[in-house]
Amino acid sequence: MSGRPFRFLHASDLHLELPLHGLAEVPEHLRDRFLDAPYAAARKLFELALSEDVEFVVLAGDVLNIQAAGPHSLDLLLSQLQRLHDHKIDVFWAGGRVDQPTSWPAAAPLPPNVHLFAETETIAYSARQDLGTVASIVGSSNPSAEIIRADNYHPEAGQFTVGVAYGPCDPGELKQRGIDYWALGGKHNSSTPLQNPTVAHYCGSCQGRNSAEAGPHGCTLVSVDGSGGIHRQLIPVDAVRWQNEILELPDTMTEDQLLRLLRDQCRAVAIQSEADQVTIVSWLLTDSDQLTDTHSDLLAARLRSGGLDEDILRSLREEFGSQQPCVWAASIEAEPPSVLPAGWYEEDTVLGDLLRQVQSLQRDPDKPFQVEVDDSEAAVFNELRTVLRISSTEERNQILKRVASLGVDLLRGDRVLSHEELPAQASYSTQNWKSV
Repeated sequence: MSGRPFRFLHASDLHLELPLHGLAEVPEHLRDRFLDAPYAAARKLFELALSEDVEFVVLAGDVLNIQAAGPHSLDLLLSQLQRLHDHKIDVFWAGGRVDQPTSWPAAAPLPPNVHLFAETETIAYSARQDLGTVASIVGSSNPSAEIIRADNYHPEAGQFTVGVAYGPCDPGELKQRGIDYWALGGKHNSSTPLQNPTVAHYCGSCQGRNSAEAGPHGCTLVSVDGSGGIHRQLIPVDAVRWQNEILELPDTMTEDQLLRLLRDQCRAVAIQSEADQVTIVSWLLTDSDQLTDTHSDLLAARLRSGGLDEDILRSLREEFGSQQPCVWAASIEAEPPSVLPAGWYEEDTVLGDLLRQVQSLQRDPDKPFQVEVDDSEAAVFNELRTVLRISSTEERNQILKRVASLGVDLLRGDRVLSHEELPAQASYSTQNWKSV
């Protein structure tokens, strides 16, 4: 295939109706920036389309929930689409779960450069330069988020073809259709199910909403050369970035050393960030040597019991939380140990009783938790039980792991474990905990 080179922008999952969430408390000086983050990311997206002078923009679903969005979200989207129209940049939009074309209100007409794909059939459009067509854009909306029906997509013979689709996909089916580039939506984190020669790419959301959507978020600039070769570039546009760090604690780690280490990491994040960037950092601390009681074990126990983590976070926030770029220390969590000495399970102590109950619940995934409550608290407990229902075996195992860890932290005190070893008969509980 040969033709003229061109470029387009692939974006999805803007969710202009959806705010950031996941922090227990947003500091007052960052509240406006949190509220504006989805809008700031959208503004950067459309500004990028203009500055890169792309031929067209592809929106692969979940741009705006018109029922949930306020007037500011709608006005922003319409004004940005109008800017693209003024610069003769077409927009090809496949609806997802929240932005079905049939629900778009007639009172808020879209500019004529915006082409909405229907829900019931696949429609083909032509993307044109002044000298003629450069690509065929084929797509359909998918409000039910069913697996993408690749057999409904038909490439244009001799023409570079972009398939626009929303939802989960079968990469094998996509590969067989002869579409050159699948512009996919419906995943908030970017991924690329197919790379060569057919490309299938989820560009991810323009703005991560919580710590589960960590790392850079933005859109994908796609460049197609004269021979049909595809070159992708993820361009971040997020105003607030979530970052999750995992640190393995050395045995000699002390409180002061941990604070210095976290300060160094915050400083490195600030150096790498854009001037107007806000980065939300969370840390998970792990310990590879779990059978020897060291400084790091006592440090982890203090972090889990509360107090020390708040002191460290307060220090980091005072130093980095108000500067530009801003680095906000969100949380520090010490991972519960995955291995406990078998001798503790045999003790005639309160801790031994607790660990044996935990082990019994681990061995029988169907065994219910037995919680004793006073008659006066029974009604409240029953309400809480319906709300706090455990949804998976993995979640159950994680809860049991944390219960055992809390018992150890509260009941063992400063006992040294250096001379205790894990005997072979404890192999079941060891494997069970490591699997979590």
